[in-house]
Amino acid sequence: MDAVEQRAYEEKRKRAKRAYCIYMNEEMTDSYIITKEEYMATNLPIKEKRHEPFLLSYRNRVLPYNFIGNSHDEIPVKSAMVKYSAEAVKFAEQLLLAAGYFNGSDPVEKPSVKVNYTSLYLTYANGISITFDSERNHDGVGNCHLEVIDFNGERIYNGWRRLSSVDEILHYTTINKDSKDASCYLG
Repeated sequence: MDAVEQRAYEEKRKRAKRAYCIYMNEEMTDSYIITKEEYMATNLPIKEKRHEPFLLSYRNRVLPYNFIGNSHDEIPVKSAMVKYSAEAVKFAEQLLLAAGYFNGSDPVEKPSVKVNYTSLYLTYANGISITFDSERNHDGVGNCHLEVIDFNGERIYNGWRRLSSVDEILHYTTINKDSKDASCYLG
């Protein structure tokens, strides 16, 4: 979501009327929507509705082996790394979705991307940091692969072997233990 879309969303959010619900059972399946005045007059205890994270469906994305830079550049690594970083962000998003670190109740955020010649560092606000590595070749960068994923200081993937697809890497990644399998809900 870019800045213009974000502003439009915030404006709509300000104008939206808040829904006040009274739930009639503990499972929160039977409810009545009431006005704010009625809600304040009831003076009932408030219980927050919590959504559990789910393992959602993902695309088995493949990270390309090499990226070719602009042939007009003297050193094509920089332009190749721009292409690599865009693809790495998409790849990381699908991998983290498959491993349960992104879910439907939280919006997927854009990471901060730092490029250090042939290495990429992605950092998310929820404590996930990802390192992609590559090697320089004559027309850009090659041997592009996921190196490591850390979650709050804990290593959840160590890329000592070269794997290129989300499914391959998922077998060696620590799955988020707080997420539930959504396959039974998706039918």
